[in-house]
Amino acid sequence: MVKLLPSIRNDLKKEIDSIGDLKLEFDYKIDEKGPVQRNADELSRFADIAVEEVLDIVTLDWIYSD
Repeated sequence: MVKLLPSIRNDLKKEIDSIGDLKLEFDYKIDEKGPVQRNADELSRFADIAVEEVLDIVTLDWIYSD
């Protein structure tokens, strides 16, 4: 199981990068190493909810845990 999670994460990253290369109009991206405000803005646009509410989500300690 320990080796499986990194493999799955790698596969997902490749898929995400491929989708990102398409430059779709509805392209939203959050990044665990990115600025909190940018992640909040992206998630807010995606979910169509206020940035203030989204900040509670993107600042959770476990949000990017495997």
